[in-house]
Amino acid sequence: MSMLTRTIIGLLLLLALVFIAAGCRQQTAVQPEPVFPNGSQSVAADDPTLKAPEPPPAPPKPPVGPEKPPVQETPKITPKKGSLKPPTEAEIDAARKAGTQHAVIKTAHGDIEVELYGKETPLTVANFVKLIKVKFYDGLIFHRVLTDPGFSIAQGGDPDGTGNGGPGYQIKREISPNLKHVAGALAMARSTDPDSAGSQFYICREAIPKLDKEYAVFGKVTKGLDVAKKIQPKDKMISIRMK
Repeated sequence: MSMLTRTIIGLLLLLALVFIAAGCRQQTAVQPEPVFPNGSQSVAADDPTLKAPEPPPAPPKPPVGPEKPPVQETPKITPKKGSLKPPTEAEIDAARKAGTQHAVIKTAHGDIEVELYGKETPLTVANFVKLIKVKFYDGLIFHRVLTDPGFSIAQGGDPDGTGNGGPGYQIKREISPNLKHVAGALAMARSTDPDSAGSQFYICREAIPKLDKEYAVFGKVTKGLDVAKKIQPKDKMISIRMK
């Protein structure tokens, strides 16, 4: 065997040993972890391991107690027709003994303060005070306002707002010779029947002497006559309260 042949055989044996060694190293190498935890090489639509974790539940809100109900305006309670009665003898006597009483008529233009003469007109004052105490006048309008020269009045107290309404009863006319239709006089309105007054009243915005001895004057404006002169038809009486 020549030297060249022996050299070639040696090289072939050396290459064979290299390939054998490389194959052994490949078998003993650590296999890489699969891409997916379940070992599959494709994405599974229903694989729970692929879903994003759910966020933790929100902490409970601290207790704040019951909600405060909205503020509601107290509705006006209007007495039913027929439920009101004329003043009793005891109420008339109380008005007489009380003498002069005071009330405030509240309007959008301001307040009108009046005094009521229970000693001279106990029936009429007792009736007016009784209606005030049940808030009969609250929200009613001045339905009749006249500005004629020598005859300027503001009249209200009709629950119907027409001039034909009243409390459901009538009282007798009560005339005192000491009470005149001066500027600021407070008097009861009525129909042609002298004893037909009920709840309607008027304020004289100037002296009207021709009404003396015909209509029952029972009070007078002590403060706010200028307010009374500003009243227009359908202006509201916000309220009337005793002082």
